[in-house]
Amino acid sequence: MRSALLKAILLKIPPKNPDPQIPFDRKASFEPAYFHTLSLKPDRQNPLNSILQGVRISDSAPISDRQLALTRKIDEFPDETYNSINICRECIRPGTRICCTLTLDQSILHDGKYVDTILEAIAKTSQFYQDSVLRHYPQASNYMNSRTLLLGGGVGFQSKTVTKPYYGQNALDVTSKILGNTFRKHHHERDVEEGISPRALKQTDFNSASYPFGVCEVTIR
Repeated sequence: MRSALLKAILLKIPPKNPDPQIPFDRKASFEPAYFHTLSLKPDRQNPLNSILQGVRISDSAPISDRQLALTRKIDEFPDETYNSINICRECIRPGTRICCTLTLDQSILHDGKYVDTILEAIAKTSQFYQDSVLRHYPQASNYMNSRTLLLGGGVGFQSKTVTKPYYGQNALDVTSKILGNTFRKHHHERDVEEGISPRALKQTDFNSASYPFGVCEVTIR
């Protein structure tokens, strides 16, 4: 949710001349300008001024062990090849409903339509992910729509970060450098040639059907 809200803001108000030489340097953090917009504390840089002070999401209600499954990790590449890695992840079975409690503190937000803000952010970020990432993988399964988020471990770098909307045309170079420094054996210098970084899209299969990792449809009631 936090990533979706921040991405939506970045897509609406792109930063001016972000410096690709200091990707996500914590000392030069851009988040205060976008997120710390409340007036709870005098210092505008104070994290207590974050709009997320008014947004709370609970842990999920328990689910049955029968709704869990072990699935293999499959990396799919833009050239329509794939690599089935000898690793399994514990996953939620497709079609499982997970319930959480969303609390919007109006004493902080002062916005009776913040549910609409959240749903609009989810729609924008879902479409952005499809346009900027999934278009490179025409063979991959795509279950995304205007109500979907990517959640959980192993769903991919682009689902967890705001590199693309923040760095714009420099995002490919920045991402390949970040991943190259972190995973030196994965040859992320090749990402620039493919036009996408990272090159691997995280997929799996279940009951003979292919699924992307982490796609969840959000409903707020």
